[in-house]
Amino acid sequence: MPVEFIKFESAGKLGDSVRTGAWDVAFLGAEPQRAAE
Repeated sequence: MPVEFIKFESAGKLGDSVRTGAWDVAFLGAEPQRAAE
């Protein structure tokens, strides 16, 4: 199965892309300092 890694500049941009079909699986760490993103 081919794999393509896509880098997002911020957690917010990753979250915004959830409805675009850009990814099937995502890893997002919980970091309090990123809460404002």
